[in-house]
Amino acid sequence: MDKFGIGMAIEVTYITPDNGRPTLNLRDRSNNIILHVNPRWEERVLVLNTHIGGWGGEERPSGFDFSSGVPITVRVEAKPEHFVILVNGKVVHNYRHRLPVASVCAAEWGWKGTNKEAKLISLSVFY
Repeated sequence: MDKFGIGMAIEVTYITPDNGRPTLNLRDRSNNIILHVNPRWEERVLVLNTHIGGWGGEERPSGFDFSSGVPITVRVEAKPEHFVILVNGKVVHNYRHRLPVASVCAAEWGWKGTNKEAKLISLSVFY
């Protein structure tokens, strides 16, 4: 991705088994993680964080849909003061920027868990 900024969004849709950790990371050119979105099925908690030479303080909002076997859509919208985190169209949290949004240059999605992997349906950037 060449440029990311205020007013843009990144959305991932996937089907997950009942365990593991699907992760969406927004990175900058220095390999900092500007936003880490990490639903942890085994704990039934959504973890949001930033990594700048080390992890910052976690934010753990409620409201993430931990249904398994069905499509789940996580959307991150960049606003002037924060990221809006939506799950299946429902706002679950506003995450204050810890690094400038304009420094986002890459989005990555991955899966850490058992041998049952999540099925990625789509990963999209909206300008």
